[in-house]
Amino acid sequence: MSTFETLAKASSMGHWALNGRQQLVKVVSASGRDYLMNKSEAERFGGGYITEKRYLWGLNNRQIEQVLGLRPMN
Repeated sequence: MSTFETLAKASSMGHWALNGRQQLVKVVSASGRDYLMNKSEAERFGGGYITEKRYLWGLNNRQIEQVLGLRPMN
């Protein structure tokens, strides 16, 4: 028998894809990228945002920073 958590997880992940606009992408600000490059591979998973490509489609870097609330690049 499935629990509510299992059903909710399956429902939320059901529309993700490996390509196209429903592909998951990780977005990290330029300042965050520089910071994460000095961390171990395991520590790098903690920074940035995961979203679907469709929400960022057609945006430039500055617009993505604004939409996600990332620190602007200096």
